[in-house]
Parts: sequence; C-alpha cells; structure tokens
Amino acid sequence: MTGRTQALDENAVRRAYARWARFYDAVVGPVTDVGRVAAVAAVNALVRKHTGADPMDVLEVGVGSGLSLPGYARNARITGIDLSTDMLALARQRVSDEALGHVAALEEMDAGALTFATGSFDCAVAMYVMSVAPDPEAVLDELARITRPGGEVVIVNHFAKADGWVLWFERKLERIAALIGWHPAFGRERVLNHPDLELVEEQPLGWLRIFTLMRFRRRSSSDD
Repeated sequence: MTGRTQALDENAVRRAYARWARFYDAVVGPVTDVGRVAAVAAVNALVRKHTGADPMDVLEVGVGSGLSLPGYARNARITGIDLSTDMLALARQRVSDEALGHVAALEEMDAGALTFATGSFDCAVAMYVMSVAPDPEAVLDELARITRPGGEVVIVNHFAKADGWVLWFERKLERIAALIGWHPAFGRERVLNHPDLELVEEQPLGWLRIFTLMRFRRRSSSDD
C-alpha cells in the first residue's frame, strides 16, 4: 500500500466511537443494515438447526449500540462485547427498552483478548469489526478459539477493491484511519487461510456490493 497510514489502537477506536455514539444509529445504521440483516439471518438459520437441549450460545463481537440484538431468534442466548463504553451504554438501554430477554450479557472487552473459555460458543459473529480492530489477526484467532468445533464464525466487512477508482479512494482515506476509526483499504486475504476455520460461504451484499458476508466452519481435530 502506498502513502502514509495511521495505525489504529484501542484508544483511537474508543475516541472514534465516543464521537460517533450519539449519531451512530441514524447515520451509520442505515448504511450497514444490509450486512447486519444478512448476518443475523445466517445466525438464525443455525438456531433453527440447533439440536442441543440448551439454547444456542452466540457471541457478537463489536455489538456496538445493539442494532442487531432485536433480530436474533428469541430461543438463542446472545452475549455481546465491545471496546466502547459509550456504545455499550446504548446497547444496554436498547435491551432494557425492548425487553430483550435473550440477551444474556453485554460486556466491555477487547475482541483480540477475549476472556471467555475455549469453545464457549456455538457461533461467533463479527460485523464491521475486522477493519476496525487494531489487530484483526488476533481477533480472528479469538473468534476461532471460543467457537466450538463444528460451530460457525460469521463475518461481515468491507474489503478493499482490487483496482480502480474505489481502491484509489480507499487508499486516500487510509491516511486518516485513526480519525475515522477504521481501515478503508482492508484486504480480504487477512481473514482467509486461518488453520482452524474453513470458508463455507462468501456472499457480496447489496446492489453496490460494498460489503461481504463470510461464513466459516470451526474445524475439529479430526479434520486434520
């Protein structure tokens, strides 16, 4: 990548989302709705197939203001984490206002250093997180670690275009990544080829194809 870029760190992300929190639902919400709907639909399809006696445990990493929470099936058990205190406050208010009893917990936590035990969840979801995270490879490692073998990791993100004017524009925006709180020129290859995750679906979203949904199956030791 050419040009100077600004590295993201936890404080940069917190500052960015503190600025965005009041306006997030109104400004960012409609733009990201297509990916949110697709990811929640993918999770709900898994819930319908779930055969365990207990509810299916779902972790949403980067839950933000909780826009996705009302959409999840009520017979799932949802845990959300986020790095931003301001966004979590909005999510907690949403849970209270809408009586979302299927939301088990909302916690402030670094997605790259989750405190949950290995194999704690049947499914992990990360919507618009990978290009925001200071260390996306660490986030992917954690998503794989906390997902039970045979479970799924669902990712929605914007990935950099291969060429053309959009790529040029993304590279220009990359110079102010710390200010806007995300990496516009985030490469698709950074979420592929994880040894514990098998890509089972990749779907461009929306008529502009700005976002992409990826579903990964968590491999078990018998897959080796």
